[in-house]
Amino acid sequence: MSYKLNKNKMSYYLFMMVISIGMIIVLFLGDGLKLGPILKWIMCIMWFFVFVGNLCYYIKSLRERNFRDGSGAKT
Repeated sequence: MSYKLNKNKMSYYLFMMVISIGMIIVLFLGDGLKLGPILKWIMCIMWFFVFVGNLCYYIKSLRERNFRDGSGAKT
């Protein structure tokens, strides 16, 4: 049960990373939202931090899963 929940969390983190990269690309390539340059940069920085945060949690989940399975590197 806990493995399934952990796997669902990991897929959520991957999904959010893809969404955040997509939002950064949309903001830079096609400014259909008609944002000003300052607001555009603020939005890009916000989505970048969303990406970095989800990447950190994804790596943490991978380490926890590998440690629990016993297949990870022993430190």
